[in-house]
Amino acid sequence: MLQIGDKPSSFQENPVDIVDKDKIMEELADKIATEKYNQKITELERGITANQDGVSIVSKKHETFVGETFDAYVKETGSKLKVLDEGILAQVKKGDIIAALNMSAEQITIDVSKLAINADTVVKWLTAKGINADVIKISGDKVTIDKNGITAKMADFLYEDDNGQKFSVIPRKNLIVDHCFAHITKGYQNAQFFNIQYSPFWEIHGSPAVENSIVETGMEGMINAMRINGEDWIRYKHFRDVQPSKKYTISAHFRAAILSGKRVTAEPTIRVKFGTWQGDNPVDKQIFEKKFSAPKIADGKIVRYTVTFTVPQDYNMSNGYIFFDIFGYGQVAYGQSCMVSGVQLVEGELPCIYNWDLSYAQAIGGETPFSGFTLGTVDNAFLFENNRNKIPFITAAGDGHALEVKGVSHSFMSFTDQNGRFGYIGHGSPNDNRFRVSTRNNVSFDKYIEAPGINMGGGAFHGPGSMYYGEGFQGINWYINEGGWRIASI
Repeated sequence: MLQIGDKPSSFQENPVDIVDKDKIMEELADKIATEKYNQKITELERGITANQDGVSIVSKKHETFVGETFDAYVKETGSKLKVLDEGILAQVKKGDIIAALNMSAEQITIDVSKLAINADTVVKWLTAKGINADVIKISGDKVTIDKNGITAKMADFLYEDDNGQKFSVIPRKNLIVDHCFAHITKGYQNAQFFNIQYSPFWEIHGSPAVENSIVETGMEGMINAMRINGEDWIRYKHFRDVQPSKKYTISAHFRAAILSGKRVTAEPTIRVKFGTWQGDNPVDKQIFEKKFSAPKIADGKIVRYTVTFTVPQDYNMSNGYIFFDIFGYGQVAYGQSCMVSGVQLVEGELPCIYNWDLSYAQAIGGETPFSGFTLGTVDNAFLFENNRNKIPFITAAGDGHALEVKGVSHSFMSFTDQNGRFGYIGHGSPNDNRFRVSTRNNVSFDKYIEAPGINMGGGAFHGPGSMYYGEGFQGINWYINEGGWRIASI
């Protein structure tokens, strides 16, 4: 205790700590309210009633303070307990304030301005307009957490869209490599769309087309939205990163399409196929297919649909496959198509939030410039294998091997512009026995050309038009071929 002065006084506790402050305040208020009245009439009611309806216990006190005029102050307190066949009703009244407990077989109703529970409380389900737990406050549809944040252990957080579909906000690995069709090579543009020249990951069936993103559609935007229907559809061949007996969820985003300047739609469908290979032929063993409602034409909004499946227990990654087919029920001739993009495959029963990453799509599509890039591994080798319908792979092809382009029957590198391909280098047709440099333009060299011989007639060497300098039937000399070899006359 700290006091002013040089002599201590005796210690006395604060009256608030040793008396019932609320009771004192209540009695004082009651005294002030009734002091102007000179007469008090008190009515007491005590009773226990038992009849065919039940048992009722009543205790009531009614005090009326009357003044010299006609005004009066009424103070009424009481309690009531009713035991009925249907339940129990307990009621306490103090003036105009009533607290009631109504108990039935179906529920318990507590009607009181404030309920204090001083005990550990276990609630199976709680519905409330607001909860205030010091650092966490729930009010209506908002949750407020203090500045220190929240720590969750082994928990999932879900988001529900307008269609009632729930998504996890916890990121997961997307097992679809080209999930937004960024790796697809686009060809010529026809009004609203680009045709597809090459797709390294998605197998193209029919003539699906990629929407031109700079053309205004008046609908919600997507990245590399692809037009699909019953004739024009896509397939993703998956071989790894899935385990037997586990659940996975594939999802995709869909939207209405534009055909001949008009909005059209179709019913999106996702099909999952499991099977094994017999040689180079796939043999289906199980098929899951789900058709969804067509995206709305009026609002032009994106909808997301999902399919959850379980990988068969006998699935073998070494000789098995999983095909994911995405198409729309309808035909272009009847004005039926829809758009698709943003495909996701994750482990579990729920998809997770999809990130529309435009920078990734632009970088892969060549729209973002690079200051430099590297092809190769630690062994300076990169293997790209085209037209292989089984497991694609990347491996070191040998020391100093910078790039290998490999095909089944032929392979080449193309050069294209807005008018299409203008040249290629390589084996341009199946079983070609010549390595060709083909272009629509003349070829110019700014350095010396070193070659053992040439043919200037467009045919094979040793045929008419061939020429070389070297050892021949008359020693070292110039030789030409005009149907047979002879010494060139100079």
